[in-house]
Amino acid sequence: QRQQRLPEGNINLAANSMDYLAGDTGLMSLRTQRVNSRPLMQLTPTTETILKYLNVLLPILLVVGYGLVRYRRNQSQRQRWRERGLRA
Repeated sequence: QRQQRLPEGNINLAANSMDYLAGDTGLMSLRTQRVNSRPLMQLTPTTETILKYLNVLLPILLVVGYGLVRYRRNQSQRQRWRERGLRA
């Protein structure tokens, strides 16, 4: 995958245009003229695969885990109510 490098002048023009259209012209004079490029680090295919699955599975597991914790907490609370003779 080849990286495309944009000329710094085009980036500044786009940023200044957006500031002008938003009515915020004060930032144009404060903005530095140098844009630092920080490309992402290349990953091995194995690491990419692990991160892809982690990004898909981790949120699902967190939601399921939270649901199980709430379910168990509600069950124990209902059990305490039953022991006190209250209706759940």
